[in-house]
Amino acid sequence: MRDEWQGSRTRRSSALSLLLLLGIALLTVVAAFATATVPSSRPGAGPLSGLQLEERSHLTNGSLAGPPLALSVFVSSPAVCVDALANCPAQLGLDQVTLTAQVGPSHWPAVQVLFLVETTPYDGVYDPSAGVPGGDPCGDAQYGYGTLCEESNGVPFFVANANEITRGIAAAHPGTNFSFGLVDFFATADQFDAGGGAYYHVDVSQFLNASGFGTAVDSSFQAKTLGGGFILPHSDLRENFLHSSSITALYGALEGAGLNWSDNAHHVIVLLGSTAPRDPHYTENYCASPAVTPDGLANCTAPTCEPTNNLPSGLVVPACEGWVVSSTANSSADLAALAAHAAACSGSLGANCTVDSIDFYDTPTDPGSPSWSESGNAGGPLNWTLNSEHILQAGCDIAAATGGTWAGPSWYTCPNGWAGNLPLVGHGPAAEPNASNPKLLAALLGLGIGQPNGVFPVAGAPARPMFLFVPYGAVSVALGASFREQCTNATGAPFPCPGPTTVPLGDTTAYGWNISTTPFANGLSAGETWSSTFDVEVLGPPFATVPVDACITVPCRAAGSGPILGNFSSSVYRPYEGSLVAALSFPLAVVSVEPDVGGGAFSPPLAPIAGPPLGTPGAGSAPPPTSAPPPGAAVPAPGLAIGTFSAGVIAAGAIRLGIRGSGMGVKTAAQSGPGVRKRGSPGSTHVGRWV
Repeated sequence: MRDEWQGSRTRRSSALSLLLLLGIALLTVVAAFATATVPSSRPGAGPLSGLQLEERSHLTNGSLAGPPLALSVFVSSPAVCVDALANCPAQLGLDQVTLTAQVGPSHWPAVQVLFLVETTPYDGVYDPSAGVPGGDPCGDAQYGYGTLCEESNGVPFFVANANEITRGIAAAHPGTNFSFGLVDFFATADQFDAGGGAYYHVDVSQFLNASGFGTAVDSSFQAKTLGGGFILPHSDLRENFLHSSSITALYGALEGAGLNWSDNAHHVIVLLGSTAPRDPHYTENYCASPAVTPDGLANCTAPTCEPTNNLPSGLVVPACEGWVVSSTANSSADLAALAAHAAACSGSLGANCTVDSIDFYDTPTDPGSPSWSESGNAGGPLNWTLNSEHILQAGCDIAAATGGTWAGPSWYTCPNGWAGNLPLVGHGPAAEPNASNPKLLAALLGLGIGQPNGVFPVAGAPARPMFLFVPYGAVSVALGASFREQCTNATGAPFPCPGPTTVPLGDTTAYGWNISTTPFANGLSAGETWSSTFDVEVLGPPFATVPVDACITVPCRAAGSGPILGNFSSSVYRPYEGSLVAALSFPLAVVSVEPDVGGGAFSPPLAPIAGPPLGTPGAGSAPPPTSAPPPGAAVPAPGLAIGTFSAGVIAAGAIRLGIRGSGMGVKTAAQSGPGVRKRGSPGSTHVGRWV
């Protein structure tokens, strides 16, 4: 059947002139009404707080580093005939569009690292002037020279090399902004602790860059805690050194006691020391060690229940908190669980805290140390080995449970297969300790900072699809179009992903996708790719190169595209699993719209043709898309929102009544702007899927 647009040029021109005059008059009234009723996008109005579209596009595309989500739009043909008619130079009534999203190599934009430094005697802070070497055969009461047999130089090395350590960590992760804080601890206040130490002492509370951190370590930790040198005053073998307040210290760090953790960074805690936590899974026998134990002490096992301790900001550590397994009836009362759900951790970019553990090589972690053999009691080598293994196992366990890394003595291998590679390095004179420890430096530079897991949909009400395609102007998804979704993992292997749902935006029908219908699987990891291919048609003029999609990048705006009811072709997602939200516009896609030049049959739908590389389609067919609520008026993100923009300028167009296919309806084609389109089947969900 010939459409009335295929009549003579004279009749068509006269009709067009009359309709154009009527259209201009009508649209002038509509435009005046829109100006009076549409919310303004002027500064201070709406959720964008004055940001223009171009500025917002730059902000959302550039303010969040990795995992970089790359979005692309591929149009199979550069030209298409208007209204699916084949009698034009393009000879194509439909065009194919392929949307693609891929997550590339990832890195955190920012990481805060907290060093949690233990200061028990064998960690390198023993005070020989205290005159209490206990049963250690190497102890010497002469100040300035006496050291213990296998006293680590861990703490002196850290103090002397703070700048080199922090700069090296930053250099190992280019593109990530690092800042550093410091807490020290050791006390237990039980029968193996003479008292006077700190459960949790904040030295650097404001996370600082590498240069600032080194200066702060000198002025706080060294100048105040270590008395200006490398010795902790009164540190001797009357103090605890096989167990410590590591549970309290790590609890405080995970909860952010006295610290300025930021939600805009991933949180990493580096635990440095050589003791076991007060947990029943890691018992320590002091009678097997060179400790000075109280006279008449019948039970030499260190307490295995962390007491209730008060921390900065009114925080209270609960009694008997577990290390990686709860020690109470509360199944979540352990630090591994706290690393996931504590407010300071769940609010980080990774929605958790990563804990790295480094166990110094010294007497507590070396069952072959002469300090054990000289004590000569409480079970001998059996207990020496158990004591050391419990300390090292605790370090392995907390790192494994939180996605961190472990480093420790070269003789030990963690239950999960991590092999230690730290050698024994002599401490040197107490007043002038050895500040070199290459393997320890390598362990610090290679610490784990957690792995960004990918990108995830934004939860909320109403739920927003992770990917959204909004056609623009006279472009529309073809009536009865089939959709082909392709999802592949980092190796290129396909995995199934569902078809779209329809998203009504006034008179425009948009389409939204998620990766999975299963909530925990709904997201893309590094190296994974999602794409969808479908047909579009053009319902009317202008006969020019026009935008295919509503988008907001600078090229989009230059080409005349923009949002429709505040929404555009985009991905709104959470990078990583934290609370931050990113909004990313698909780029501009264009097509040349050509008029028909004579009678002829409609062109059939395009068969799939070569486009961007795609994986193998998943088996089966997707169900027809179901109607979904439109994207919310605002996306819950700090300083970032998807809102309703001004409706823009309504330009003159041509209105005609046409009959096409199985549907009949009024179609409006705008010269610019989204226009108003009414299909034969408004809100149709007649969408299939290629197999």
